[in-house]
Amino acid sequence: METVRESSSYGNPTIDNQRRMETLPWLPHEIVNCSTWWDGPKYLQLSESEWINDQSKTEINYDAMLEVVKNPPEVTHVLAASEGKPASINLTEIIKCEEFGTGDSLLRVTAYVMRFINNVRRKVKHKVNKRKQDEILEVCRNEQLCADEINHAETYWIRTIQANSFASDIQFLRNGNQSKPRRVEQFTLFLDEKRMLRCRGRINNSSLPQTSKNPILLPSSHPYVDLLIRHTHELVKHSAVTNTLTTLRESFWILKGRQAVKRVLKRCVTCRKLEGLPYSSYNSPDLPSFRVSDDPPFTHTGLDFVGPLYTRPDGNQEKENAKCYICLFTCASTRAVHLTVESFLLAFRRFASRRGLPATLISDNAKTFKGSSKEVQKIARSKEVMPYLSNNGVSWKFIVEKARWWGGFWERLIQSVKRCLKKCIGRTTLNYDELQTLLREVETVVNSRPLTYVEDDHDGVTHPLCPSHLISGRRITS
Repeated sequence: METVRESSSYGNPTIDNQRRMETLPWLPHEIVNCSTWWDGPKYLQLSESEWINDQSKTEINYDAMLEVVKNPPEVTHVLAASEGKPASINLTEIIKCEEFGTGDSLLRVTAYVMRFINNVRRKVKHKVNKRKQDEILEVCRNEQLCADEINHAETYWIRTIQANSFASDIQFLRNGNQSKPRRVEQFTLFLDEKRMLRCRGRINNSSLPQTSKNPILLPSSHPYVDLLIRHTHELVKHSAVTNTLTTLRESFWILKGRQAVKRVLKRCVTCRKLEGLPYSSYNSPDLPSFRVSDDPPFTHTGLDFVGPLYTRPDGNQEKENAKCYICLFTCASTRAVHLTVESFLLAFRRFASRRGLPATLISDNAKTFKGSSKEVQKIARSKEVMPYLSNNGVSWKFIVEKARWWGGFWERLIQSVKRCLKKCIGRTTLNYDELQTLLREVETVVNSRPLTYVEDDHDGVTHPLCPSHLISGRRITS
């Protein structure tokens, strides 16, 4: 650093000429022919002993530099405004509404900014000393915002938005030297004592608050309006569009208000989580071949268990109620059902004797049986069942694990069976014979349900198709 300072202290009168030369305009051909531009000053080509050393000037410059570093000059920033025409401040260019998540945070930041401006104005106006300034700033920094400051910030935002969106309407209401805008005539606009645009209705004689009788006019698309709608939506506990819009119109009239509220509510995370529609499913594939086959009834059969149910013992009342499960067989093509409460192997033998031996059995996954109850596992997965089915040429297929919708054609019939049982039994406990009788009656009713549309035929000529028509040739309950 000392070497640099010493080298910078060497001077020559030609340096001033070179500096002046660097500031003058030059043409390209003059730069090419200028030796000073390419080789530098001539004194640099001499030996170091021949350089002129101007120590007095260097020392003065060095001392001046040290003085500037020790005592930097005081810089004063002055905010001045013209007296002729007051400047209109666009608040949206100073504070970005898009960077705030709530309207409360935006108003609080605006209030703090306006407090700072007022403090600066007070300091400049009264010319208080530095100690007093620090005391005022410290008090203002620790003091919490009051309601008047936040209300003033809200008023300033509304006036700024209205000045940007309804400039022609405000100009007409102030001067009246132009044609009457359509919006002024439509909403009967006027400026209140705070210079805000309000709508005048026909209920000024009512006992409603002044904000409800003359709401403030706001545009439909503005970030501040979006924050206002979101704040009102949270106040009404995330209610629907109508409730949010009604609460808004107690103080504000937003152009295209319903459309604006719908736009904001579509982006509400809480509402989308709890009320959002599920993902649209793919187009349903074709039904499996066993669902649309022309084979005899119960050739392809679905199997599931319903229960548990409790039956009371006969005669001896000291015994506890016995637990049992209903075994439901349903045809995959005719949608007929067969109900029984015996053990699975005996139930299947009775079913095969009455309906014919099926070629395919479809049921829930084996792990589903295992997870449901130990009794079902003993019924459906016992050692005697699988050899009996394989010896009789019956293939047992299982649906995909944890995919209950694959067995929708028997789950829907379980609902129909349970509905009949609940409404008939209630809290009553039946014995085994009564339960068997009730199951036969429920089976007949379910097999007599219509599969086709029931038309309003006054002549009684048409009859809907039932599963009993396909397995017995007639409707059993008729």
